[in-house]
Amino acid sequence: MNKELNKKLAEWAGFEFKKVKFGDKVIPQWLLEKEWGHWEPPNFTESLDACFKWLVPNVELVSIATRRAYTGPIAVPNGYWATVSIGALAQDEQADTPALALCLAIEKLIDKEEQDEGNQNPNPTT
Repeated sequence: MNKELNKKLAEWAGFEFKKVKFGDKVIPQWLLEKEWGHWEPPNFTESLDACFKWLVPNVELVSIATRRAYTGPIAVPNGYWATVSIGALAQDEQADTPALALCLAIEKLIDKEEQDEGNQNPNPTT
């Protein structure tokens, strides 16, 4: 499992890692703001079911396709392609499994969203 990617996707889906006090103990755990209780984020990069439950509702368009190599004028690598979009932002990515392809495409979409937010000037007078 790609822990950093999974953490990034979990936070984007609404999971939060916090230290929670229970009596005299402080326990670090994942929490989900959408639902009450302790939630361990799923392994998104290995589970297409988890991706569709937690990640896909946050995007507008999802497409996953299979690609196979063939002999011809154009060499196409084996694997899966995933395309995701939110508004005018779109991203596609290829990987060996459909879940990983989807996660990588969503990660790039998150990065684009963050970059676009960073490029907006909060003080229009400067």
